[in-house]
Amino acid sequence: MAIVSFTGFETGDFAEAIASAGTATVQGTNVHKGSYSLKIPTVGGTDYYSLAGYAADGVATNLALSSAYVQFYLKIETMPGSQEAIFSFENSSATIMGELQLDSAGILHMFDTSGNEVFATDPALSTGTQYRIRLYVDNSNSCATQLRVGDNAYGYAPSIKYDTTTIARFNFGTR
Repeated sequence: MAIVSFTGFETGDFAEAIASAGTATVQGTNVHKGSYSLKIPTVGGTDYYSLAGYAADGVATNLALSSAYVQFYLKIETMPGSQEAIFSFENSSATIMGELQLDSAGILHMFDTSGNEVFATDPALSTGTQYRIRLYVDNSNSCATQLRVGDNAYGYAPSIKYDTTTIARFNFGTR
């Protein structure tokens, strides 16, 4: 697995986003580490921040990953009124390959390309707590997927195929 590292929004703005929309903002409060955090409201609609890769010349490019390990911190201020996407990964045609959604009860649900639920967390997450979210997706022959919240493993699906293409970008929020 290739290691890809990017700082995301630590520049204090959306300079490193490959795309963004809606009312997603970079702020200096509710920061886990560093100086900034990304805030995406849970009000429905299309609010997102997308990250991909950058070539040596500084031009944005697709990641082209067959597997990925992503870690981020999540703090829920208020639960959404209905189930909403908080994170997804897509191919170079902008087709959502997999999506992590949060429902009004604080349960995280993982979905595949066809919209089938792969697994869900239990017990529910709560507001006001910062959670470390780790997601491993292997879209190669082994097709493994694992979600961890903190040190707790909430799902392992050894045979889920998200797409026949590689992962091009990651989206935070609803795309």
